Amino acid sequence: MKNALAYARVSTKEQAEKGLSIPAQLKAIREYAKSHDFCILQEYTDLGESAKTANRPGFKKMIKRCQKDKTVDAVIVHKIDRFSRNNIDFFAYKAILKKEGIRLISASENIEETPSGEFIENVLVAMAQFYSSNLAEEVLKGMKEKFRKGEWPFKAPIGYKNIRDEKGHAYIVEDKKTSYLIRQMFKLYATGQYSFASLSEEMAERGLKTKYGKHLSPERIKSTLTNPFYIGILRLWNEKRKGKHKPLVDETLFRQVQNVMKERKITQDRWQKRDFLLRGLLYCQNCKRRLTAEVHERGSYYRCPYNVNNPICKEPYIPTKHLESQIEKLYNLMEPTPRLLKILKAEIEEVQNNFKAKSSNEIQNLKRRIRENEAKMDTLVDNLATKTITPEIYKKYSQRYEKEIKEARDRLAVLEKDYSRNLDFIDKCMILAATLSKLHKIFSFQQKKKLAKALFRRIWVKNKEIKRIELNPPFDFLLRNQTRKIHKVFPNLVFEHYPIKSTQKEKFEHLRIAIDNPNTPLIHELIKSIGG
Repeated sequence: MKNALAYARVSTKEQAEKGLSIPAQLKAIREYAKSHDFCILQEYTDLGESAKTANRPGFKKMIKRCQKDKTVDAVIVHKIDRFSRNNIDFFAYKAILKKEGIRLISASENIEETPSGEFIENVLVAMAQFYSSNLAEEVLKGMKEKFRKGEWPFKAPIGYKNIRDEKGHAYIVEDKKTSYLIRQMFKLYATGQYSFASLSEEMAERGLKTKYGKHLSPERIKSTLTNPFYIGILRLWNEKRKGKHKPLVDETLFRQVQNVMKERKITQDRWQKRDFLLRGLLYCQNCKRRLTAEVHERGSYYRCPYNVNNPICKEPYIPTKHLESQIEKLYNLMEPTPRLLKILKAEIEEVQNNFKAKSSNEIQNLKRRIRENEAKMDTLVDNLATKTITPEIYKKYSQRYEKEIKEARDRLAVLEKDYSRNLDFIDKCMILAATLSKLHKIFSFQQKKKLAKALFRRIWVKNKEIKRIELNPPFDFLLRNQTRKIHKVFPNLVFEHYPIKSTQKEKFEHLRIAIDNPNTPLIHELIKSIGG
């Protein structure tokens, strides 16, 4: 049996069209796979995403797996236009699949692997691009007309929300849940006491979040404070129009904010722009806020942005060299000995072997669960088509079955993955851990900064001293036996690490997650820089 990945996609408008729903596409793909002896390893989907561009999270994950997983033989889509409606993207990603020896299969279009089949495929791609481009032109016309009328043709900025009236006409109105926070943001910045970074943290503390539940980044804070939308002005395509929406701030406050930015820019240009070794890693033990870094006439400092007129936090300015010298000492104390490295390596190999021995039965059970739930999904789709069940019943049970399938496939991907490369990665992390102080001495400034970011999750400071450190995986596991050595020099420092006592399964799961954590590319870069 050959292995395949399934991909389904709908854009917002297409969701309403008959036969294009995600479940309908996946049903057709599963039926094709079953009749052509394919095992679906994973199903990838994108909801409300256009195929005109490659900005599709599900699609990107699928392509990434195709490049890494040598067991994949094919990618199956419902129709060719589900893969891409952009000529350049289509042939670029098709070339990636071809390089990996992976076929692209349309479940509903009989495209053979012959010159005539390739011709038909090219025609289908060209037709899809024409449809997409023509649709884009019409959409752009509508957007420009709306802008000329003083209406915003896009998603409302934070502080506002999009609504529709009974006739379906779209409006932008004030969002009472966030608008008062936007006003506060403008007023706080106008005081001149906040940078974009410190204001980002302050607004996070006050509860300002995007509709996706995320805090506003410093860059998003800046773009919000410079957006004339908040004083009732629309700016688009190098044009300005008076908007029909209600302003959230008055023009006087808006000008004050722009003036503060202008003064800040002049001040920043006066001093040479400088980077800081521990920027983004330091936190104040008193008020739990992240420290910022500044250059003054007498030198450079780390400081808590909330110690100004704040009775709770009295953390003083800390010379950058003072904290960075403590980090150098910690690097030396954290390095494991050759004997300990040997013990660690044996322990990790034992964890790996134990996992392999126990995973065989679980793999078979997971595959059975996937088959059973896929059969239930197929029956559910058939019952909906014949109106045997209501859409509400379909939604209730389809969500349950899809969740079961996803959980089983995610776990199966973990169990079937080849972890031999991971052992090599952990080995190289051990080399980094054993040479921390040496690397810190020979590395360039940017490499030193990357080393600190790869190693530390957070560094907590009080009264100019490091009081607690949190490590990133896998270093929290590899360096967990160094506490006694550290306490000889830093007796009051809290060294947070992976628990000394844990089961084989817990150790394996922790190391597996460590290998896929956001800092992994950074660690690979450091390993490469030392010839690993």
